[in-house]
Amino acid sequence: MRRSEALVLAGSILFTACAERVRPTQAPTSTESATPTAALPTENLTEPLLSPEDIIWQEIARKGIQVSPNEQNIWAGSYEQTPDLSSSLNPIDAATTAINRATDTLNLMGQSENPFFRGAETTLRILRDNQRLEIVPGVADDPSVQTPAVTIEGDFDDSGTFNVSLVIWERFALDESNALIMANALTHAANTANFLTTFADSLDPSLSPSEKERRTLEYANQNMLTATASGFAEEAQALIYEAGVLGRIYNVPQSGGEDRAARFITSGGINSKEWIEYIKQITTEQPNPPGQIS
Repeated sequence: MRRSEALVLAGSILFTACAERVRPTQAPTSTESATPTAALPTENLTEPLLSPEDIIWQEIARKGIQVSPNEQNIWAGSYEQTPDLSSSLNPIDAATTAINRATDTLNLMGQSENPFFRGAETTLRILRDNQRLEIVPGVADDPSVQTPAVTIEGDFDDSGTFNVSLVIWERFALDESNALIMANALTHAANTANFLTTFADSLDPSLSPSEKERRTLEYANQNMLTATASGFAEEAQALIYEAGVLGRIYNVPQSGGEDRAARFITSGGINSKEWIEYIKQITTEQPNPPGQIS
């Protein structure tokens, strides 16, 4: 299957261009309350009673997640957001830098105490070790068009094996993320890769590659919303845990990570109707939503 015809699932929501550097939200001080309160209502998800940051800190306190100096050391020196870097690099350097930022982040995820980061890194590493995954740069033909953060593309080779391309979109990697936001996107992408490969590998080996492709595409289309909600749930839980062990929320302006994590908490989790409806809403509003197949 030609790459232009490949099965494509986005691994994270679109990130709009940011002109500001990361402004981490610090953990509550000793004079601020970080104790959990009664369950927040879910009937009005568009206007939570508390700010997203407050909701996240209360969840961290409820789970008893403690700041870890070891985790802080792991991410110390990792790449920071560099707005407009892509415009200063030639195409070869831009592609190389984007891939290096992704692979360096995966290495840190493998060392992390965050179980969601470690699990995602393991998923992608196993695929890569089995020569079923390649990491490639993505660049928009039209610079004015918004691009995703990380996407998963999959196709069947002539032997009927399902292989995956992890596409690191250059604008996201170079201009719109830091290493921790990249880790969130890779966590989502790993969930998507697992969703596709688990089904593809379950197909009858005697089927032709074209029939496997047809069935996998049909399965992905039928389960699009569920897969997208699952990916965002992994991403949200990774952000919550990592904020706890770092002692700060590491969002970048306009990325939406805090909002999604807070909605995950207040909606009741991955299996709740409210979470599914929220994901349906935000993906519908995006011009190139996560979970899109082409």
